[in-house]
Amino acid sequence: MVKKLTTKQKENLANEILSLLKDYNLNEDIMIYFNNKCLQGDGTIIENVKGSDKFEYATDDTLSMTFDGDFYDVINYNLPSLHNKIYPLFAKLLGNYGLFYELGHKWNLFTYYIEPDAYPDVQEEIAGESFKNPICIKNECCPYELEPIRVEWERRQTEHGEDGTCVIGAGFRFKFKNLYYRMPPQGPYQGCCSWEASKDIIQEKLIAAGCKELIYEDGRMD
Repeated sequence: MVKKLTTKQKENLANEILSLLKDYNLNEDIMIYFNNKCLQGDGTIIENVKGSDKFEYATDDTLSMTFDGDFYDVINYNLPSLHNKIYPLFAKLLGNYGLFYELGHKWNLFTYYIEPDAYPDVQEEIAGESFKNPICIKNECCPYELEPIRVEWERRQTEHGEDGTCVIGAGFRFKFKNLYYRMPPQGPYQGCCSWEASKDIIQEKLIAAGCKELIYEDGRMD
């Protein structure tokens, strides 16, 4: 059973995210939604507003964000001067609160809880730092050896088209070169059959590429 964040913990996380982005001058045009509030990049708080009022993939149960400017580029593109610094720090910060994130569109993201009971075969590793703070594979953050596989899965999902129930949180979790990664489907559709039609093929390719402890997570209906 996942222990959900308290109101205070969500507030602390929002402030820590903003502090991290400020440290690297990435706080312009940032909106962090939590507890029916919005923390803006300049530190101003707007009351009585939900992330779900602003974009379709937002989850009001945890924390959601919209962004533009430099943070948009850091999240979506490989900028060696910032991307390689910020991306692991951001993922680790969320991991400290038991959260992962996924992009809804390129200008927003939502967070959701890590559910350790979903992968009992690696319970030992869950307690370890490397699993507690996994790295999400998104775009250029993918190891170069696995990038062709990620691209193929995205292509296959796109070609299949919208199909099935809307699901979030699905994807593969695995160990590669002593680091833990998560590879969610990254095509344009939310219907689970869009990516599940080719997930067995992708799983075989990941294993052949040297991925260990590979687990596929079904996600949850949105």
